[in-house]
Amino acid sequence: MHEKPIDLRNFRKSNNLSQDEVANFLEVTRGFISLIETERTNLPEDKLNRLKEEGPKMGWDVDPLFPYATRIRKLESALEAKSNAGETDFPFSTKDKFGLDDATYDKIMSGKTAINAILAGMIHLYNGNINPDWLVSGQGDMFIRKAKVHDSDTTNDILKELHHLSDRIVSLEQKIETLIVLLGGKLNKT
Repeated sequence: MHEKPIDLRNFRKSNNLSQDEVANFLEVTRGFISLIETERTNLPEDKLNRLKEEGPKMGWDVDPLFPYATRIRKLESALEAKSNAGETDFPFSTKDKFGLDDATYDKIMSGKTAINAILAGMIHLYNGNINPDWLVSGQGDMFIRKAKVHDSDTTNDILKELHHLSDRIVSLEQKIETLIVLLGGKLNKT
């Protein structure tokens, strides 16, 4: 599932707005809104800032505009609550930014960067309970449930899950290699 770092269509539909209403608010044409929603052009930064700053004053929920930043904020709140309740092995601080460098974290939060498989993997390495699939697609649970080992059946289930995860890693590695080859082909042509 492909998601954009800034999702104007999701914002518009979540707030029950027409393309015309958003276009009028941003002082652009409905056709321009359509181009943005179909990823043929980008929302200019001044228009994005206007939505972020003035949208809530209009009673609009701007979270759907930034799907990845919204997930990060939810994750931070959940981890902070778990930390405060003593349910984690180490205290959580939003200053940690999941082990990401400041620039990457800021780009995700401002809607300039999507969370891809690599970033999701880095965040998962920061805290092994975080579900990388949820980070990328919003699907599934935010946290991976840890199995409690009680008997051989549970151990077998864990081994099956490890085998499944190993297959997924191989599949992701193959996809990355394909992307590198494709990107390399484009780089060689220029």
